[in-house]
Amino acid sequence: MFPKVSPVSLALACLLLPAATAAQTAAEADFRSALEMTEEQRAKLPWYCAAGYVQPPGYEGASPPSDDTPVTVSARRAEHVMDESTTFSGSVIADQQTRLMTGDRLTTWPESETFRLDGNVIIREPDLLIHGESASGNLFEGTGVIDTASFLMHRARMRGAASQIQQLADKNVVFINGSLTRCDPGDSSWEIRSRRIDLNTNMGYGVSRGTTLRVRNLPVVYMPYLRFPIDDQRHSGFLMPTGGRDSNGGTEVIIPYYFNLAPNYDATYTLRSLWKRGQVHELETRHLSRNATTELTGAFLATDKIYDDRRDVDEDTGEFIDPFVEKDRWLLNFQHAGRWGDAEQGEVTTRASFATVSDIDYLSDIGGDIGSRSLQNATDEVGDSISDVRRIPALRRHGTVSWHKDAVTASIMVERQQQMDASRREAYQRLPQAEFKHKDRYGWLETSTEFQYSFFERKNNTSRRNLARIRGERVLLDWQASVPMNTVWGYAEPAVYLQHREYDLRDQPASTPVRPEVTIPSFSFDTGLYFDRFFRLADLNLQQTLEPRLYYLYTEYEDQSFLPAFDASNPRASFAQLTRRNRFVGPDRLSDANHLSVSLSSEFLDTDSGRTLGTFEIGQAYYFREREVVFRAFNNEDTSVPTSPIFASVTSRLTDSFSARYGLEWEPRDGDTNRSNVSIQFKPDERRVLNLRYGYTGKHVRNQQLPGGISNSQESELSFAWPIIGRWSAMGLWHFSLDDRVTIESLAGIEYNDCCWKARLAFRRYLQEPQTLDLLDPTGAVTETIQVGRAESRVMLEIEFKGLGQLSKRLDQLLESAIPG
Repeated sequence: MFPKVSPVSLALACLLLPAATAAQTAAEADFRSALEMTEEQRAKLPWYCAAGYVQPPGYEGASPPSDDTPVTVSARRAEHVMDESTTFSGSVIADQQTRLMTGDRLTTWPESETFRLDGNVIIREPDLLIHGESASGNLFEGTGVIDTASFLMHRARMRGAASQIQQLADKNVVFINGSLTRCDPGDSSWEIRSRRIDLNTNMGYGVSRGTTLRVRNLPVVYMPYLRFPIDDQRHSGFLMPTGGRDSNGGTEVIIPYYFNLAPNYDATYTLRSLWKRGQVHELETRHLSRNATTELTGAFLATDKIYDDRRDVDEDTGEFIDPFVEKDRWLLNFQHAGRWGDAEQGEVTTRASFATVSDIDYLSDIGGDIGSRSLQNATDEVGDSISDVRRIPALRRHGTVSWHKDAVTASIMVERQQQMDASRREAYQRLPQAEFKHKDRYGWLETSTEFQYSFFERKNNTSRRNLARIRGERVLLDWQASVPMNTVWGYAEPAVYLQHREYDLRDQPASTPVRPEVTIPSFSFDTGLYFDRFFRLADLNLQQTLEPRLYYLYTEYEDQSFLPAFDASNPRASFAQLTRRNRFVGPDRLSDANHLSVSLSSEFLDTDSGRTLGTFEIGQAYYFREREVVFRAFNNEDTSVPTSPIFASVTSRLTDSFSARYGLEWEPRDGDTNRSNVSIQFKPDERRVLNLRYGYTGKHVRNQQLPGGISNSQESELSFAWPIIGRWSAMGLWHFSLDDRVTIESLAGIEYNDCCWKARLAFRRYLQEPQTLDLLDPTGAVTETIQVGRAESRVMLEIEFKGLGQLSKRLDQLLESAIPG
C-alpha cells in the first residue's frame, strides 16, 4: 500500500550524481570499511576498494515484494479519527517483507487513499535505500513524492541525491535537481548533476535536461538534452560522450548518437573531434537476420591538418619540394557472415569482408575497428620473432560462398588486398577461385579429392616481363588415399598422393611456357606409439606420457623453375615442418622429398587437477637425397646436407603463477644455433605480471629486418604491470635490439585505480616502418630513393569514471597487446 521506488532509482543508475544533505545520507548509512566487514563481505570487495556498502541480513539477493503482500505498521502511538484519518507517531515502521518504510509520523486518509510520512524517512528494499525528509502519495493513483532525498543502489554501487523524487500515475519517475556518483561518501571526485530527469519506465528510457559532468566540483561537460536507456532494451538517443588525449591527435572528444531503427538493425553516428586534425564523422550500421549478420562502418575526416604524405625531397637541402596540402582521410569496413540450409539438404555459408583506408597510416594515426589479417608467412614458436611491431601488413577484401553436404564441399571466392606496407608490391587478386572437395571412407580406406580453379590478376605498371609479373589461371587437382590404423597403444597410416598443377599464363617471359603443368606422385608412412606411467613426486600424483613418432615421406622431383608464384612462400623451418607433406607454403611449389622425420614428445600431468605441468618435444629429419626444388633460396639454405636442424622445446607451468618456455633450432653440422627464444611469465595475481623474453637468430637464417632497418639477431623484451603503493601501479615495456643497441619500442606508464575512478598516463616511443623518400635534383629528376627510419613518440592519457564509461580506449587496448597477461 506504499509507493514503490525501486524501479525508480535503479533506472537512475545510468546517469545522475550526488548532492549533500544535512542529515545522514542513504550511502553513509550502509557504508562500511573493510575492517568492519565479515570475511565473506571482504572477499566480495574489489582490491581497489577500501570500503563498500553492506545491506542488512535478508536483503542481499532478495526480490521486492508483490503488490498484494500485506503491510504491518507499528508505532509508539496511534490516533484514529472516524471517517477521516489514522495517524501513527513515534518510531513508525511499515513492514512489507523485503520493503521497509520508517519515519517519525505517518498519516493515512482512507477516503482519498493518500498518505504522508514525515521526519527521517527511510525506504529500503533489496539493492535500494532512500533517505528523505518527507514522503507523500496517493495509493489509488499510485503517485508519490519524496522530498530532499538521498539514495543508494547497492548492486551498481551508485549513490546520489535529489531535491525531489516524483512517481507519476503512469509509473514514470521524475528527479528534480538530481545528482549521482560512484565515489565513496565524502568523495566527490566526479559527479553528474541534472536540473530534471524524466524516467519513462514503461518505454524504458530517460531524458535528462541541463546535465553537467563535474570533476572536483568543476563543470567539465554540459549537455542541455540527453536521452538514455534505463533497461536492457535498445533506445535511440545520445550515448555517454567520452574523450581523451594523446600527442598524435591532441585532445579528443567523442559524441555518439544511437539509432534504434528496428529490432534487427540499428546504426550509431559518432562525431570525433581531434584537436590537431579536425572532425571525424563515423557511422556504424548493423543488421541481424535469422541467417546472417552484416556490419558496415565508415569514417571520414575532411582535410587532416597535420597529415603529410609528401615523398619528393631536395637532395641538397633535404627539404620537401612540394607545398604541404591537407588531405581527406577515410575508412570503410564491411563484414558479413551467413548460413542457410541444414545438414540434410546441405548448408550454404557466406562470408564477405571489405576493408579499405585512404592511406597506410590511417589506423595508427586515427584508429578504427577494421577486419584485417596478416599476409606474412605463418611461423611456429621457435621461429617467432619477439619483435611484434603491431602493424597490419594488409587489409583483406574477399567474398566466399560455400556449400557443404555429407562428404562434399564446394565454394567460390574472390579476394584482393590493400597493402599496408609501402615496401611490398601489390598482392595478387583471385578473380575468382572455385574449389571442390570430397572426402569419404570406404571400409578401411579413406580418400580425399580436391579440385581448384583460380584466376590471378595484378596490375602491371610496365611492359617489362618477368616471373614476378606473370598473370593467369591455375588448375589444381590433388588426390589422396590412406589406410589409418589406430589402437590404444599406437597408430600407423600409409598414404599415397597425386598432385597436379596446370597453368594458362599471360605477361610471362619469352622463355616461360604459356601452359606449363606438373604431375607429382608422393607416398608417406606415419606411425607412432603411446606410452605412459604414473608416479608420485613431492606430494603430487603425476602421469607422464611418451610418444615417439616416425614419419617417412617420398615425393618425386619435377623441375618447377618455370612455374609462377601466385601463391607460394618459404615458411620458417620448425618442428611442425617435420611432418608436413610440402615444405613450401601454398600450392605453386611442390617440394621433392625422400626423408625420415624422427620425433619424441612427452607431457607431465597432475592427475588430481588435470593440469599440464610441463611438455617436451624434440625432432629431426634425415634426408636420403639432396632437395632439388628451391623457391627463392634464402637463409643460406644448404639443400645437400643429410639432416635438418634439431628442433626442441620445453614448457613448464609448475605453479599457477609461473610459466616458462624455451625453444631451440640447433644445427648439428657446425654446432651452431639457428634460432632460440626464452619466455618467462610470473603472474602471482591479477594485479601483478612480469614477462621476460629473449630471442636469438643465428647467422644461417639472419635475413629479417625490423622497422628502421634494425636486424633482429638478438632481441630482449621486458614488460610488467605491478602495484607500487596503495592503489598506484606501474607498467612498462622495453623492447631492445642487442646487436644494434637500439630500443625498438619502449613504454612507461602509471595507473591509479579506486572505486570511484581510474586514470592511466603513459609515454610510448617506437620505430615505425621506414618512410620512402625520392631525392630530386634541380631538374626534378629522381637521383636516389631512400628509406628513412622514423621514431614516433606519444603521450597518452586515459580516464575512467566508474559507472559511466572510460575516456579513450586506445591506451587500454595498447597495454593489453604490449603486456601479455
